[in-house]
Formats: sequence, structure tokens, C-alpha cells
Amino acid sequence: MKKLMLASALLFLLSGCSLGVFGSGKADELVEFNNEQLNKIIEMEEKANEPILEAVTSYDIEALIAGIQDAKPQYDKMLKEIDSWEFKTDEVEAKAKQLREVVKMSRENLDVQQEAFETEDEELMTKADETQMKIEEKAVKFDKDLKKLADEWDVEITDQELE
Repeated sequence: MKKLMLASALLFLLSGCSLGVFGSGKADELVEFNNEQLNKIIEMEEKANEPILEAVTSYDIEALIAGIQDAKPQYDKMLKEIDSWEFKTDEVEAKAKQLREVVKMSRENLDVQQEAFETEDEELMTKADETQMKIEEKAVKFDKDLKKLADEWDVEITDQELE
């Protein structure tokens, strides 16, 4: 009787009906990505953008340019941070690449924004605005894709929103 029960339990486990034992590594990796790594990038982004936001609210162009200059190394640090991550699953790695693309576009757009404000070039300002809209679209897509992956894997993740 014991052998029959053990065989049943083994069959149950091997069939993937393991009450979360099989596949939990994927879930754990996704939760860690969302709660730790993504959260760290969001915090770094918020810190990098503080001087820019302060300058915008005070309508101070010089402070805005200085804020953009200060933000650039912070965005470079974000990219290095993302590049240092390693994943076991292709799906979470793909989300990290998607996140990196948003951060990289944001970093590159800082150069365009700085030049636009320094030269007061309307075309560059328009280009920077259009690029910012594309960045926001990609960030929204990233958020949706991350939530979709969590749903597919039946994982509950805290709501983080990339800006």
C-alpha cells in the first residue's frame, strides 16, 4: 500500500500538479525581478529626475539644463545595473531587455533635450517631445507585458509602473 501511495504521489509531482513545487523558480524569478530589480530602477529614475522636475516647476531653463546633465550619469548607472542582471528564464530576460530599451531611449533623449534647451531649437524640442511619447508608449507596453506574463504564470506581483 505504501508503494502505491508513493507511486501516486510521484506521478502527481511529475505531472506538474505539484502545488507550486515545479515552476516556482520561474515565479520566484519574476517576483524578484518585479519587486527588487525593477523597483531599484524606478527608484534610481525618480532620483535622477528630481532636479529636472524641480527646474520645470520653477521655469528655470539653466536649472533644467543642469538637471539634465546631472541625470545623465544616473541613467548610465541604470543601464549598467540592468546589464549586470542574470536570469534563468528567457521570458524574464526578455522583460529586462525591454526595460533596458526604455531606459536607453530615455538616456539618449536627455542628450536631445539638453541640446534643444541650450540652442532653443524648435525642431529638436519637437524631436525630444516625440521621442518622449515613444518612450512612454514603450513603458506602458512594458508594464502590460509584465502583467500579462505574471497572469500567464499565475504569479501575483506588486504594481510597479515604469514612467
